[in-house]
Amino acid sequence: MDINALHSCFAATLSPDPNIRKKAEDDLREAERAPGLLNACMNIVFEEQASSVHKAAAIYMKNVLHKALTDEYVEKASGTRISTEEKELFKKQVIEALIKVTNPQIHRQIVRMLNILITFEYPSLWPELPDIIISLIRSHDIAHIRAGAACLAEFGRAYTWRSGNQRRSAEVVITGCFDNALAICNLILDQNQTEHWNIIRDILKAYKFIVIYELPELLQKDESMIPWVTLFLKITAYPIPQEVMDLSEDNRVGTELAKCKKRTAFILCRIFERYGAPSLLSQYQSDYKSFAKHFLAGFAPQIIETYLREIEGWVNKSVWIPPKCMYYIVRFLEVAACESSSWKLLQPHYEGILARVIYPLLCPDDDDIEIFETNPEEYINRRVEIFEDSPTLDIAASRFLKTAFSKRRRSTFQSTVQFIDLTVTEADSMEESDEKYRRKDGALRMVSAISLEILKKGNPLLPGMENFLVSHVFDEFRSEFGILRARACELVRIFCRIEFHDMNNLIVAYNNVLQCLFDPEIVVQIDACNALERLMNYPEIIEALKPKVPEVMQQILKVSHELEMDSLGLTMDKFVETFAADLAPFANSLTSQLVDQYLELIEAVSTNSNAEPGVLNDTDGDDYFDHDKLGAAMSLLNTTSTFFLSLENSPDLVASLLGIVYPAISRSFELCLIEIYTEVIDLMTYAIYSIKRIPPLMWNLFDKCLVALMNDGGIDFYAEFCNLFILYLMHGSDDIKSNPELLDKFVGIVNFGFQDEIQNEVVLEDKIMGLVVAQTMMLLIPSSLLDRYIPDLVEKTMVLLEKDEAKRNKSQRQSIPIIEVILACLCCDMELTLRVLDSKPDRLSFCLQLIIQHRPQFSRVYDKKLYCTALLNVLSNTAELPPILSGHMNSMLFQQGILKCLESLPEAEANLKKMKDEMLTSDYYVTNEDDLAEDIWDDVEDEDEEGSRKEGALDPSGAEGIESQVAAGSEEYMNFLSSEVSRITGESADPLVDILDDDDDDAILQDNPHDETPLDNQNTYALFTNAMAVIESQFPERYSEILWNLSAEQGEVIKGIVARANASPV
Repeated sequence: MDINALHSCFAATLSPDPNIRKKAEDDLREAERAPGLLNACMNIVFEEQASSVHKAAAIYMKNVLHKALTDEYVEKASGTRISTEEKELFKKQVIEALIKVTNPQIHRQIVRMLNILITFEYPSLWPELPDIIISLIRSHDIAHIRAGAACLAEFGRAYTWRSGNQRRSAEVVITGCFDNALAICNLILDQNQTEHWNIIRDILKAYKFIVIYELPELLQKDESMIPWVTLFLKITAYPIPQEVMDLSEDNRVGTELAKCKKRTAFILCRIFERYGAPSLLSQYQSDYKSFAKHFLAGFAPQIIETYLREIEGWVNKSVWIPPKCMYYIVRFLEVAACESSSWKLLQPHYEGILARVIYPLLCPDDDDIEIFETNPEEYINRRVEIFEDSPTLDIAASRFLKTAFSKRRRSTFQSTVQFIDLTVTEADSMEESDEKYRRKDGALRMVSAISLEILKKGNPLLPGMENFLVSHVFDEFRSEFGILRARACELVRIFCRIEFHDMNNLIVAYNNVLQCLFDPEIVVQIDACNALERLMNYPEIIEALKPKVPEVMQQILKVSHELEMDSLGLTMDKFVETFAADLAPFANSLTSQLVDQYLELIEAVSTNSNAEPGVLNDTDGDDYFDHDKLGAAMSLLNTTSTFFLSLENSPDLVASLLGIVYPAISRSFELCLIEIYTEVIDLMTYAIYSIKRIPPLMWNLFDKCLVALMNDGGIDFYAEFCNLFILYLMHGSDDIKSNPELLDKFVGIVNFGFQDEIQNEVVLEDKIMGLVVAQTMMLLIPSSLLDRYIPDLVEKTMVLLEKDEAKRNKSQRQSIPIIEVILACLCCDMELTLRVLDSKPDRLSFCLQLIIQHRPQFSRVYDKKLYCTALLNVLSNTAELPPILSGHMNSMLFQQGILKCLESLPEAEANLKKMKDEMLTSDYYVTNEDDLAEDIWDDVEDEDEEGSRKEGALDPSGAEGIESQVAAGSEEYMNFLSSEVSRITGESADPLVDILDDDDDDAILQDNPHDETPLDNQNTYALFTNAMAVIESQFPERYSEILWNLSAEQGEVIKGIVARANASPV
């Protein structure tokens, strides 16, 4: 590789002439496949001067390396490749560059290259890496130590995502160099070597990554924990040099010292909340019980003491604490509030913390006000669309207050309420000023933070909240301070669920919120939209809104378009559902607006996600994907779907709107936006559900669905597509009957479901839904059109059934939908199906035995109807039956099969009707927050002893959900699941697959009030009486067989069936 030519190329990429730049970038893309490229680029980087050319070479080198190893990992045939020899040389060059390169920008690129190499090469292709790290850290040369710290940090980053033996390999590094790393940090601190704080930063980064999901036993021991915690507290209390304090706030937080303080605070918080707090340990973290007790007793007090001392200095403005550091300090104190022993240390300071820390952090500062006025989108991301784990100081303060108020009620209730009441009263009495507005907003935000506790039944504050709104909140709707107007809307949204003794106050709240919907500040409009959604639960508000429906809907759409927020989707959905009839005259314009906004968003998403980064691009690929736009697009689709569903009684109107939404659906499939397929399929589903037929436009979209299903990623939505295809069959069977090409496509869908890639899927729903498509087709299409397909379908189904039964009881209920395919074939063409089943020895007998054996699992109305219909068709058919279908077998099919199903059918039908009635009357929009508010208030503090968490509760620390539990105690957790599966099934199994399958299975095989089936309108009781009449008149011997030894109870069952048949229309 010609280094001089590369030099010229990199220089040309910096030219102001776009043509020269483009030519240079094209040449560099062409050079990616040239052997020796990376080594040549590294030689440029090694040159002494650090110009823009050298930075360009480093960035280009990093991008080529990432592309090459990614292509190799995914086995991309046409991808960039690096030979093994060049790669081995390059690894050595990267380590050498970490030692030699001093330019920070170039060094940062070298570190990224190291991360890429570790991600793809370690441990299998770079087993010597731990030895390299240990050697560098143990060196006496500062450049080697700095390189070792960088390697250690990237090793830790990769370790975070490893499991099993790969995680245990970190013990070599911990044992080999952590003592040295600790000594290096202490030496730098003791000698005040500020120029080497970047070394401490990287060592702390490595420690952080290693403990983030597990705390290795080596680090739990006192001989490790004591010196490391001592170091963390030394860094926490390390005074900020004056030269750092002289910097601006933005520059100050970017210093290495500030980064080190932040990382130590994170580490201590992580250890405490995930491993060191006994009451927060999940049932899968029993290995940490002894450590948690020891940490709580031996380490937490000293840490709390240090933090309280630092906070005191922060309050007095004698100590500066970096904001992210302060965030984790407050989070640590929040965890301390959960434990009795640590709360005793905090309790004497609670009122001071509340007044001097929590309250000031909840008051808007100058930065908040400026952002509110100049960058509302940023303000919304900070203050409106936030999550509880958002790493901002105000969120930490809100969490601490909420936790202390709920878990330490006896200690905190009175002082908290008194402080809020006093602060609000004082603010109300102040002259109009920014100070008044800030103080009032901070106090009201405290009310918001503890709102879930206030809303609990029996809370002594709850009866007074109506008066609180009237006295302290309603006036803020007219405040000059936009943040306060938004806060007023938020509090109405939260507390409008209370019981209003004076309904005029509710109307006042509504009028104020409606006025804020048209506020000049977009943030206020957002909060007004969210409040309006809650207010629409009141009939009085719905009546008041009716005259303003078009105007309000237009404003909501305008707000949604302006800020592209998916959180407004709930408001739009609720609005179109509540006022569907009022919006019907404006349906065309409303739908057009929704579609236009949607198309604009997905085109932007597609453009950004498909943009090819330049060869010198220095951002991550995910930066090209706009998740905010995608979320807003999903909300628009959901609103359109809700609108269609609400217009169920106006099928012609929905049909006329299909032409408007067609481009949105079509374009979504053309762009292969798989992230939004669920919402697109839902929209098509609701359209068909509303109009009860398949117009030509929907058939056009059917073809696009097939293409989307076969494309990359489409298989992940197989179950969703199958649900849609069932509706096509239900409402388009006449078109299918007259179009052989369409029928072939549906047969192709069924055959696709039998492929290994579907049958090997973990998600059971995917397997089952393909079988339901086959059943539906057999029940709706005449046998004359399906006879050529039935033999192949029966063969494939029996192979699947035999495999499923061979698993014994592991996934037994999957047998039901498989058997139902055979039953549906018997309904379609009984003679042909029996002939195919009887073509192999003992197969028909095996199938009939399974039909009888699994009859109790036919629990849904559809299952029972299909079961009876198929068997009645067999017993009453005039065709000659195989010899096995005689005598005792016929008696079993009739008495243990048909009669049992029909006996339980009335109860199943009654339950399904009840579910449908409840669906029509229930409030779909009850949220989890509402449910929480139904808890009962008491003044007993929460238990916090070890093991107090309810069984099955999720670990609240760090990464939420089941992933964190698996990571927290993965080996124990997997053993627990495996033992449970073995206990249930009698054999070893993959626990995650089988237990998750069980959960999905239960949901799939229950009656769903939304489902439509081909047998919904069938009177199965009349079918029974007609079949019995045929059997009695034409096959008297068979009639005697099925009634042989019939009990008196069974006779009563038959009488009940006949009575129901006579009472219902056929």
